Amino acid sequence: MSEMDAAIQEFLVESDENLSQVEKDLLELESHPDGQEALASIFRAIHTVKGTCSFLGYSKLESLAHTGETLLSLLRDGDISLSGEITTALLSMVDAIRKMLACIQESNHDGEEDFAELKSLLTRLQKGSDAGIPMAAPAPAAIQSAQEEHSHTDENDTPETLVPAQAEEHSDEGAGTAEIPDLSGLRTLGNPGGDKAEKGGASHGLSAVDSSIRVDVGLLDKLMNMVGELVLTRNQILQCPILLDDPSLQTSSQRLSLITSELQEGIMKTRMQPIGNIFGKFPRVVRDLALACGK
Repeated sequence: MSEMDAAIQEFLVESDENLSQVEKDLLELESHPDGQEALASIFRAIHTVKGTCSFLGYSKLESLAHTGETLLSLLRDGDISLSGEITTALLSMVDAIRKMLACIQESNHDGEEDFAELKSLLTRLQKGSDAGIPMAAPAPAAIQSAQEEHSHTDENDTPETLVPAQAEEHSDEGAGTAEIPDLSGLRTLGNPGGDKAEKGGASHGLSAVDSSIRVDVGLLDKLMNMVGELVLTRNQILQCPILLDDPSLQTSSQRLSLITSELQEGIMKTRMQPIGNIFGKFPRVVRDLALACGK
């Protein structure tokens, strides 16, 4: 896999995660319109998608994300109020971006459809909606903090990327990914204002992003199989009659058994996925069904 292919694959995985979070935050924001943190999270996610697809040359995807980002910026600054129509339009934007990502996955192109009607709707909603839900005005300090956070990123849309210090080639193109706790061997690239971040965050430990890395599911499955073989070999050794006559071998075999069991448990926990990934999709399905049924 070339460096560009690896970058595209990373973009697809990261964008899918960002869109899932956007969906969750939009539904939360609809229930709690004063949730400035959720709104800021949505803006950052769409901004990241826009910046990365601009870097990779996906102009149609960039255009759609930019239109949605402009609407989100107006919501964030309190210039317009949130409404059910705006929420529905933003969710439709998420669906459209997912379609484009699927095209990129299949053909390395963001598709033929430009979603002009959706972009027109998002542009119209930038002037406000008739059924707006009043948004709590963000505190001046919060606005200033958000502006400072994005001032450098707006100049260069390339998002911060974490890469291994000694990268290995991905063996399975398009493989799924899973999160495992591990920080060793990571270094940060393209982090605008990194010196400030280091000074301000040094005393607060690792951030949520820095505490995990992405690993191919295929590699985890291979480790699972190898651990299974190790357990079988361990059991054969423990049943060997010669252990009964040698106390030192008994001690070593017991130690081997303990380490093997701990390794097996650790690999199995690493391979597990949060059940919230499944149930987290239900609120969107319920909302779409409610709209379809006029509820």
